[in-house]
Amino acid sequence: MTAWLWENQALLTDASVREAARNVGLVNDMATRYADVLELVRQDVEIARQVGVRGTPTYFLNGVVLPFGPKETFDMALRHELRIKTGR
Repeated sequence: MTAWLWENQALLTDASVREAARNVGLVNDMATRYADVLELVRQDVEIARQVGVRGTPTYFLNGVVLPFGPKETFDMALRHELRIKTGR
């Protein structure tokens, strides 16, 4: 379903998403599931606001927000933190 949403961004309408949920995601009770999932998303958004997330993706490493950048930068920061924790 995630792949379908990314591939069809320009075509997203309420009807197209409901149809894809039924056909691609095999969700037959969209109205019920939507309300439940929407509440979970709202909770996630509130947590994100509280910890300072301003956009996606946002990376945290040991409680520190990392600036978004190339994968290599994240990998380097992770290796550095692991060395500090393990002493290697």
